[in-house]
Amino acid sequence: NLQERKDVMKYIKYEGVLDAPLSGGLTNSFTYKDFSFSFGFVFRAGNVIRLDDLFSSSYTGYTSLSRDMENRWIVPGDELLTNVPTIVDRRFNRDLDAQDLNLYEMYNKSDVRVADGSFLRLKTISLGYNIPVQASNILGVHSARVSLQVQNVLLLYSDKKLNGLDPEFYRSGGVALPTPRTYSFSVNIGF
Repeated sequence: NLQERKDVMKYIKYEGVLDAPLSGGLTNSFTYKDFSFSFGFVFRAGNVIRLDDLFSSSYTGYTSLSRDMENRWIVPGDELLTNVPTIVDRRFNRDLDAQDLNLYEMYNKSDVRVADGSFLRLKTISLGYNIPVQASNILGVHSARVSLQVQNVLLLYSDKKLNGLDPEFYRSGGVALPTPRTYSFSVNIGF
Protein backbone atom coordinates (compact mmCIF):
# COMPACT_ATOMS: atom_id res chain seq x y z
CA ASN A 1 0.00 0.00 0.00
CA LEU A 2 2.46 2.59 -1.18
CA GLN A 3 -0.16 5.36 -1.25
CA GLU A 4 -0.45 5.15 2.54
CA ARG A 5 3.29 5.55 3.18
CA LYS A 6 4.73 8.95 4.05
CA ASP A 7 8.10 8.11 2.48
CA VAL A 8 6.61 6.80 -0.78
CA MET A 9 9.11 8.64 -3.01
CA LYS A 10 11.92 6.48 -1.60
CA TYR A 11 10.29 3.45 -3.24
CA ILE A 12 9.13 4.84 -6.57
CA LYS A 13 11.42 5.07 -9.57
CA TYR A 14 10.44 6.98 -12.71
CA GLU A 15 10.85 4.73 -15.76
CA GLY A 16 9.46 6.88 -18.57
CA VAL A 17 6.36 7.59 -20.63
CA LEU A 18 3.97 4.97 -22.05
CA ASP A 19 3.14 6.83 -25.28
CA ALA A 20 6.09 7.26 -27.63
CA PRO A 21 7.07 10.93 -27.98
CA LEU A 22 8.98 10.16 -31.20
CA SER A 23 7.51 8.41 -34.21
CA GLY A 24 8.04 8.56 -37.92
CA GLY A 25 8.77 6.82 -41.15
CA LEU A 26 10.97 6.83 -44.20
CA THR A 27 10.08 5.76 -47.73
CA ASN A 28 12.53 5.26 -50.59
CA SER A 29 11.61 4.78 -54.25
CA PHE A 30 13.85 3.75 -57.12
CA THR A 31 13.10 3.44 -60.83
CA TYR A 32 15.12 1.90 -63.61
CA LYS A 33 13.70 1.78 -67.11
CA ASP A 34 10.26 0.16 -66.70
CA PHE A 35 10.89 -1.19 -63.19
CA SER A 36 10.16 0.50 -59.87
CA PHE A 37 11.10 -0.55 -56.36
CA SER A 38 10.17 1.09 -53.07
CA PHE A 39 10.36 0.29 -49.39
CA GLY A 40 9.26 2.03 -46.24
CA PHE A 41 10.23 1.95 -42.57
CA VAL A 42 8.30 3.10 -39.49
CA PHE A 43 9.64 3.66 -35.98
CA ARG A 44 8.66 4.77 -32.50
CA ALA A 45 11.04 5.71 -29.73
CA GLY A 46 11.26 7.13 -26.24
CA ASN A 47 8.60 5.11 -24.45
CA VAL A 48 8.56 2.18 -22.05
CA ILE A 49 6.29 -0.84 -21.71
CA ARG A 50 5.44 -2.45 -18.38
CA LEU A 51 5.46 -6.20 -18.92
CA ASP A 52 2.55 -8.32 -17.74
CA ASP A 53 2.86 -9.63 -14.19
CA LEU A 54 4.98 -12.76 -14.03
CA PHE A 55 3.69 -13.93 -10.64
CA SER A 56 0.12 -14.15 -9.42
CA SER A 57 -1.27 -14.58 -5.92
CA SER A 58 -3.23 -17.62 -7.14
CA TYR A 59 -3.34 -19.89 -10.15
CA THR A 60 -6.09 -21.97 -11.72
CA GLY A 61 -6.23 -24.68 -14.33
CA TYR A 62 -6.85 -21.92 -16.88
CA THR A 63 -3.68 -19.99 -16.06
CA SER A 64 -0.63 -20.29 -18.25
CA LEU A 65 2.82 -19.60 -16.88
CA SER A 66 5.57 -17.71 -18.61
CA ARG A 67 8.70 -19.55 -19.68
CA ASP A 68 10.59 -17.01 -17.51
CA MET A 69 9.45 -19.07 -14.51
CA GLU A 70 11.88 -21.80 -15.61
CA ASN A 71 14.72 -19.36 -14.97
CA ARG A 72 13.69 -18.43 -11.42
CA TRP A 73 15.98 -18.58 -8.42
CA ILE A 74 16.00 -22.15 -7.01
CA VAL A 75 19.27 -22.84 -5.19
CA PRO A 76 21.88 -20.58 -3.56
CA GLY A 77 24.08 -19.07 -6.25
CA ASP A 78 21.24 -18.65 -8.75
CA GLU A 79 21.09 -14.95 -7.84
CA LEU A 80 24.19 -14.60 -10.01
CA LEU A 81 22.30 -16.03 -13.01
CA THR A 82 18.77 -14.68 -12.73
CA ASN A 83 16.68 -11.85 -11.31
CA VAL A 84 13.46 -13.92 -11.20
CA PRO A 85 12.66 -14.69 -7.55
CA THR A 86 11.97 -18.12 -6.14
CA ILE A 87 8.54 -19.38 -5.18
CA VAL A 88 8.53 -19.09 -1.40
CA ASP A 89 6.57 -21.23 0.98
CA ARG A 90 3.29 -19.92 2.41
CA ARG A 91 4.65 -19.31 5.90
CA PHE A 92 7.36 -16.94 4.61
CA ASN A 93 4.88 -15.19 2.32
CA ARG A 94 2.40 -14.76 5.25
CA ASP A 95 5.14 -13.02 7.25
CA LEU A 96 5.75 -10.60 4.38
CA ASP A 97 2.00 -9.99 3.94
CA ALA A 98 1.78 -9.11 7.64
CA GLN A 99 4.27 -6.30 6.92
CA ASP A 100 2.27 -5.19 3.84
CA LEU A 101 5.06 -6.53 1.64
CA ASN A 102 3.98 -8.88 -1.13
CA LEU A 103 7.14 -10.38 -2.56
CA TYR A 104 5.63 -11.14 -5.95
CA GLU A 105 3.90 -7.79 -6.38
CA MET A 106 7.17 -6.05 -5.52
CA TYR A 107 8.85 -8.03 -8.30
CA ASN A 108 5.95 -7.59 -10.78
CA LYS A 109 6.03 -3.81 -10.33
CA SER A 110 9.82 -3.45 -10.20
CA ASP A 111 12.05 -1.87 -12.84
CA VAL A 112 13.07 -5.36 -13.96
CA ARG A 113 9.59 -5.74 -15.52
CA VAL A 114 9.93 -2.62 -17.72
CA ALA A 115 10.99 -2.88 -21.36
CA ASP A 116 11.99 -0.28 -23.93
CA GLY A 117 9.02 0.34 -26.23
CA SER A 118 11.12 1.56 -29.16
CA PHE A 119 10.94 -0.36 -32.42
CA LEU A 120 11.91 -0.22 -36.08
CA ARG A 121 9.77 -2.03 -38.66
CA LEU A 122 10.18 -2.61 -42.37
CA LYS A 123 6.57 -1.74 -43.21
CA THR A 124 6.32 -2.06 -47.00
CA ILE A 125 8.15 -3.38 -50.02
CA SER A 126 6.80 -2.79 -53.51
CA LEU A 127 8.05 -3.95 -56.90
CA GLY A 128 6.41 -2.79 -60.13
CA TYR A 129 6.85 -3.19 -63.87
CA ASN A 130 5.39 -0.99 -66.62
CA ILE A 131 4.69 -3.13 -69.67
CA PRO A 132 6.22 -1.32 -72.67
CA VAL A 133 3.77 0.61 -74.88
CA GLN A 134 4.51 -1.62 -77.90
CA ALA A 135 3.46 -4.75 -76.01
CA SER A 136 0.37 -3.07 -74.55
CA ASN A 137 -0.74 -1.84 -78.02
CA ILE A 138 -0.78 -5.46 -79.19
CA LEU A 139 -3.22 -6.19 -76.40
CA GLY A 140 -5.36 -3.18 -77.41
CA VAL A 141 -4.54 -1.13 -74.31
CA HIS A 142 -2.69 2.18 -73.87
CA SER A 143 -0.81 1.25 -70.71
CA ALA A 144 -0.33 -1.71 -68.41
CA ARG A 145 1.44 -2.15 -65.09
CA VAL A 146 1.91 -5.12 -62.79
CA SER A 147 3.05 -4.81 -59.21
CA LEU A 148 3.64 -6.82 -56.07
CA GLN A 149 3.45 -5.28 -52.61
CA VAL A 150 4.18 -6.74 -49.18
CA GLN A 151 2.90 -5.00 -46.00
CA ASN A 152 4.24 -5.48 -42.44
CA VAL A 153 7.34 -7.21 -43.69
CA LEU A 154 9.64 -7.45 -40.68
CA LEU A 155 10.17 -6.13 -37.16
CA LEU A 156 13.86 -5.16 -37.34
CA TYR A 157 14.37 -3.98 -33.75
CA SER A 158 12.56 -4.27 -30.43
CA ASP A 159 13.64 -4.85 -26.84
CA LYS A 160 14.59 -8.48 -26.13
CA LYS A 161 12.58 -8.30 -22.89
CA LEU A 162 9.40 -8.39 -24.99
CA ASN A 163 10.20 -11.99 -25.99
CA GLY A 164 8.78 -11.60 -29.49
CA LEU A 165 5.68 -9.61 -28.54
CA ASP A 166 4.92 -6.77 -30.93
CA PRO A 167 5.67 -3.41 -29.23
CA GLU A 168 3.32 -1.60 -31.62
CA PHE A 169 0.30 -3.58 -30.37
CA TYR A 170 1.41 -4.66 -26.88
CA ARG A 171 -1.02 -2.57 -24.84
CA SER A 172 -3.98 -2.32 -27.21
CA GLY A 173 -6.60 -3.30 -24.62
CA GLY A 174 -6.56 -6.99 -25.42
CA VAL A 175 -8.85 -6.52 -28.41
CA ALA A 176 -6.39 -5.82 -31.23
CA LEU A 177 -4.11 -8.31 -32.87
CA PRO A 178 -0.94 -7.28 -34.67
CA THR A 179 -1.51 -6.56 -38.33
CA PRO A 180 -0.50 -9.67 -40.28
CA ARG A 181 1.90 -9.68 -43.21
CA THR A 182 -0.09 -9.26 -46.41
CA TYR A 183 0.78 -9.73 -50.06
CA SER A 184 -0.91 -7.88 -52.90
CA PHE A 185 -0.53 -8.48 -56.61
CA SER A 186 -2.13 -5.95 -58.91
CA VAL A 187 -2.59 -5.40 -62.62
CA ASN A 188 -3.51 -1.90 -63.85
CA ILE A 189 -4.70 -1.61 -67.44
CA GLY A 190 -5.49 1.67 -69.26
CA PHE A 191 -7.77 1.44 -72.34
